[in-house]
Amino acid sequence: MKIVADGSRNTARPTVQRVRSLLQRYSVEIGSLRLVGRGVSPSIASALQIDEIEVSSAQQRAAMILNFLPLFIVVAAFTGGMQIATDSTAGERERGSLEALLVNPAPRGAIACGKWLAAVSTAMLSVIITTLLCLALLQFIPLQDFGIRFRLGTWQVLGLLAAALPLCPLAAASQTYLAMFARSFKEAQSYIGFLILVPMVPGLLSTIYPLGSQPWMYPIPMIGQHALLTDVLGGKPPQTTMFVGAAASALATASLFVVLTSRLLRREKIIFGR
Repeated sequence: MKIVADGSRNTARPTVQRVRSLLQRYSVEIGSLRLVGRGVSPSIASALQIDEIEVSSAQQRAAMILNFLPLFIVVAAFTGGMQIATDSTAGERERGSLEALLVNPAPRGAIACGKWLAAVSTAMLSVIITTLLCLALLQFIPLQDFGIRFRLGTWQVLGLLAAALPLCPLAAASQTYLAMFARSFKEAQSYIGFLILVPMVPGLLSTIYPLGSQPWMYPIPMIGQHALLTDVLGGKPPQTTMFVGAAASALATASLFVVLTSRLLRREKIIFGR
């Protein structure tokens, strides 16, 4: 028997695979009936009897299917404070109001922290709203009809927020620092557009190949947050030290960007270069 198919057509591959599977099962069944007709046990033709034992829970299998949720939450941390971070730096520089602000006898570090905290607050609000909306939408999707048993309690929701919120200071600090080099608001948006691609890399990779959760991942910003979000969704609550380590590394990196931003505010080329 021959199967004539065009392997270059993506739309035909599922149909070909289904036909091949049906023919293979038909062949096995006919072969077994022939052995029975000759008084031979069909089990002789099979050297191994494989029994699959699933050790993962239904929550973990559902988390693999819903692994796009951590990507949405992480991206919300970067998009929530983006407008404030760019407008308070590149926008003020373009309008010329940054010079008037720096005339005031205020430390450059305090000015940089003020701009940073304003972006952090909106980024955190964006993460909270995005997380709640994603969880609310899951309530209206009939996951049981697809054979998915997925349930999130109060502790899981708090775990998601505890994993994602420490990423907001890092996102706001990196955006504020990067926008200081832009001469206009639109130029800053183009810079930050490339920056948003960085936190999307772990999420996109996990949709193609599961990254898993290794101890070395948690102290790395963005990768650690993605690993924590995946663990919480999978019903495997990480240890408290994992949350603390991921948050500490993100805050330390954010503090470094804030210090660098305050130093940029002392450079005349940044202030007057338009």
